[in-house]
Amino acid sequence: MASRSGDNDQLVGSLGLLEITPGEGENPAVVRLRQSRGGPAIEVEPYAAAEEQTIENNPHFVLQLDGATSRGVLADQMGAFGKYLLEIRDLKQLVDSTIEIQGRLEQALGTIASLEQV
Repeated sequence: MASRSGDNDQLVGSLGLLEITPGEGENPAVVRLRQSRGGPAIEVEPYAAAEEQTIENNPHFVLQLDGATSRGVLADQMGAFGKYLLEIRDLKQLVDSTIEIQGRLEQALGTIASLEQV
């Protein structure tokens, strides 16, 4: 389910269980959303990227996902930006370690250079 959040123009989504009753004759299919098994259901509209479908005119669109193939993405507790920050932190530690080793090497080379030649 997706809807706009307040005045800050953010799109908010949540996961739920879809219950689809096929249409009969001229009656269209009915799609209901439950936030939990056995919970209350609300009628929603499947999002089809149609021009007249905007979040502003219907705050209850749903996108049907295949749970088996989407499990890795949906169960991921850390977003892409969080992973990026972890990689940056690891890179910073590597750079700091390299700079520290470089400093020790320069110090040792300075000591060697100051020795008298035989």
